[in-house]
Amino acid sequence: MTKTLSPKIGRREVRFWAIAGRRLKRERQAAGLSLKGLAELLARTRQSIINMEAGRTRWSVYCALRCAEVLKVPLAQLLPGDVIKPQE
Repeated sequence: MTKTLSPKIGRREVRFWAIAGRRLKRERQAAGLSLKGLAELLARTRQSIINMEAGRTRWSVYCALRCAEVLKVPLAQLLPGDVIKPQE
């Protein structure tokens, strides 16, 4: 399940999902999968994958794990941990 981002979220969270989306798209393309192909493997719609890649939605933990599994990449390769570190 994915959730549409609300206007009340912080800039760091917006940045997190934007980076994660770009990484998802990069890995999907590297795996030679179409939007429809990835959607089918994840039991999602093509539109939900478009929204995920555009950074417009939050992914559930399960969805993130499934993406990594299907794309055969470590989860850390999809999710930008450096964005969530506390600021000095």
